[in-house]
Amino acid sequence: MAKFQPHEFGKYLLLDRIGVGGMAEIWRARQFGAAGFQKQLVIKKILQHLADNDEFVRMFIDEAKIAVSLQHANVVQIFDLGAVHREYFIAMEYVLGKDLLNLLIRCTHLRIRVPQKLAIFIICETLKGLEAAHNAVDSRGNPLNIIHRDVSPSNVLISYEGETKIGDFGVAKASRREANTRSGAMKGKLGYMSPEQVTGQEIDHRADLFSAGIMLYEMLAMNRLFHGKTELETLMLIRDCKTGEAIDTLPEGVGDELLEVLKKALARDREERYQTATEFLDALLDHLFNEKVRVTTQDMGRFMKSVFAKEIDEEAARHEKTDEVVEQMLPGLSQEQSPAPGIARGPWIGSQAPQPVPSDISWADDSRFRIRDRDGVIYGPMGLRTLVEIVDRDGLQVAEEVSVDGSRWVKAGALPGLLEAPEEHTGQRAAPDFAGDFTKAELARLLYRYAAMKATGRMHFENGTKRKEIFWRRGRPEYVTSNLRNELLGEYLVERRHISRAKLNEALASLSDFGGRLGDALLHLKLLTPHDLFSALSSQVKAKLLEIFSWSEGRYAFFRGEHTTAQIVPLELGAFALINEGVCRRMALDDVRAHFDGREHMPLRRLDHKLITEELLQLSTKQARIWNAVAHGVPIVEQLGRLCSIPGVGEGDVYQVLFLMERLEFATLDEQPGLN
Repeated sequence: MAKFQPHEFGKYLLLDRIGVGGMAEIWRARQFGAAGFQKQLVIKKILQHLADNDEFVRMFIDEAKIAVSLQHANVVQIFDLGAVHREYFIAMEYVLGKDLLNLLIRCTHLRIRVPQKLAIFIICETLKGLEAAHNAVDSRGNPLNIIHRDVSPSNVLISYEGETKIGDFGVAKASRREANTRSGAMKGKLGYMSPEQVTGQEIDHRADLFSAGIMLYEMLAMNRLFHGKTELETLMLIRDCKTGEAIDTLPEGVGDELLEVLKKALARDREERYQTATEFLDALLDHLFNEKVRVTTQDMGRFMKSVFAKEIDEEAARHEKTDEVVEQMLPGLSQEQSPAPGIARGPWIGSQAPQPVPSDISWADDSRFRIRDRDGVIYGPMGLRTLVEIVDRDGLQVAEEVSVDGSRWVKAGALPGLLEAPEEHTGQRAAPDFAGDFTKAELARLLYRYAAMKATGRMHFENGTKRKEIFWRRGRPEYVTSNLRNELLGEYLVERRHISRAKLNEALASLSDFGGRLGDALLHLKLLTPHDLFSALSSQVKAKLLEIFSWSEGRYAFFRGEHTTAQIVPLELGAFALINEGVCRRMALDDVRAHFDGREHMPLRRLDHKLITEELLQLSTKQARIWNAVAHGVPIVEQLGRLCSIPGVGEGDVYQVLFLMERLEFATLDEQPGLN
């Protein structure tokens, strides 16, 4: 790869790219003026392929307009907003340091904690910046009512000198914001949202304070507070907000007074939280005073320099080399905008530049994969287990492309070992505890018995090349995996018309920003509301299970005690309600009727069930009327004639209820009539 050379971008000189995301890229830059004046700053500009997206442009402009009104030492300053040949950019303050996320990661690698007094200091400084934002006014003194909505470690910048600043108001809400903010639209990072954010309620500045409380907890615990294995699980953890146990189990060095501060900051009911950033700040300052602890910016700077000593030296050396190049370029630098974006004196390495295929891409058990077929259709993201199942079922053509953990697309054949993954990973760990064949009529009873036994383990299903796995916990299906491409989340959303194919591809293009989590990307891009995500993820998992009811036959194996190490999406329905839905919506009426062929004249005897009640089936009103009217000891043919006389009830409705009663052992067909 050619070495990057600084190049002009309007009145700025782009020195090196600091980072790139799904929507914008960040450049370290320099501005020149008269008499040798130079100023180092950051240029944030929209990626070229999003320049025509009006919504992104409006959000981008709003970010600058909101942040430019904030003049405070603890807020990243905005200097300029402009466009160079339709490439919108923001010029902002350059903070030489790291964000809080990087600090937490480094401390984890070093196996040290952020000192308690410095954790409190970081939150105090962040709260000062938030207070400035919450109380900001326009030039006429009118409140701007700014809510940041994305207070998280990656948006808290800490310089090597110890200064702390809150930045990135890209999803902030303000009363004068030009881009529309839909009610219930989720903004920000999932793990740092407030309960009212994830449930779609109207939010206010107290949501930012809740997020600050999460960051304080995580620095003290050196562990995530709300971190589910899926987007849905994370949302549900925040919604329930059961933080008491987590706070009470913080390290012993966290005193009772600080624990009480945390409990108030993280109260589920916002009326019970700190009502202003100043109130939260005062509580933390009072704690420091009572503990006779003094902490300064210099203390913070010394810690940053100690943990990032190597990076500081490397960055200084890199900047020195860049300065030498800039000095050589100065005589020829233009004072006007360059004729076109991306036209530079050195080679352009932007978001659209081609990059060589890597030869050393690797993956782990927790990696996230995507597949792009010859038609450009993208499947994923998916875990390694799902990828292996798909490869095993459909094969993976060498012409197809794969992306690993958000990497650029590469030909499947260019990834050594990937096509051989099934042989490496699909070997089962142990013999199943139970195994056998099943027919369509037998599936309902099979699932019922494992649910009634409150089984815990992995249930494997096969039908030809189709494979499903249900993970049970105490009789409830927690998660379902599938090797069918059309049952991946993205494909499911497109098929159900929750989003378009183009919108899905837009979200998939930004996955590297969200750790490979499609749900995060969909929410951040406003393609789904929180309610939509809850519903879609739960419905997707349920649909994968219900699809088994359409199989004519199959094999199953149960591995007692095995748990999923991948994703867990708790279903809103219990197992018995799922069986009811599978029978009534996925089984053909002819298949239900066939179960009684040759037995129409057998009496149906009702049984007193000792394990479950019919309430667990969540019967519809019509089903309940039929259920209650089923007579004891009356043959099926007579039951049909009598029950079909109920207004609004058809023969199919009766057959389904009788099938459920017999399969779930609420009734039995009497093989010897007369013995009642």
